[in-house]
Amino acid sequence: MEKNYSREHINKIIGANIRFIRKSNKLSQEKFAELVDLSPQFISDLERGLQGISLSTMIKICNTMKCSPLVILANLIEFDNYNNEMDDFLKLSDKNQEVVKTIISALLNSK
Repeated sequence: MEKNYSREHINKIIGANIRFIRKSNKLSQEKFAELVDLSPQFISDLERGLQGISLSTMIKICNTMKCSPLVILANLIEFDNYNNEMDDFLKLSDKNQEVVKTIISALLNSK
């Protein structure tokens, strides 16, 4: 089956993935827009696939929501070896991230 690389198709898939990220974080479009410093109208258009996303906007969303760009590109990129351990790590509190870093550092220094 031939892949669909049309702008419209890509925008719809990315929009659905961004909606998933927003809803997974239990955010309204308005609050999500505020957090990523975009207009609520743009978020609405983006989620419906009416707007495309720039690389800088994708990076902003990923950094703000602490997720991999692979989440935004899910169902578009064929990549079987994705490991979401870093995504899981970034969801930890700052305190727990420091604990994990200390443990990793101790393991690396024990060689």
